[in-house]
Amino acid sequence: QTLIWANDEVGRLFMYELIHAARRGVKVRFLIDHLSSEQHIEFATLLASADPRFEIKLFNPVSNLFNQPQAKSLFLEKLYALIFKFNRFNHRMHNKTFIVDGLVAITGGRNYQNAY
Repeated sequence: QTLIWANDEVGRLFMYELIHAARRGVKVRFLIDHLSSEQHIEFATLLASADPRFEIKLFNPVSNLFNQPQAKSLFLEKLYALIFKFNRFNHRMHNKTFIVDGLVAITGGRNYQNAY
């Protein structure tokens, strides 16, 4: 799980490795904070469709505040949520965890973007 994943060199390299792990038979589940990575979600979802063992979930999508199943939120929805539903809107996932086979866990500050 991560707060930020971007469609840049670092983000694509990480996703490439996850896709190859899935193709080797590994079940890959990737949890991304929706608001922090929203502009890259469609591409990440496209990459995840490369293998049925690869699953991407979005953490606290703004559209959930309106019971809408869309990946991308509209500006007015975000503004409304920021003003009237701030506690839910601001509930972000800052923790970063990488778990392998349910046995090994790496925690720390790793976002998947060139800036980091």
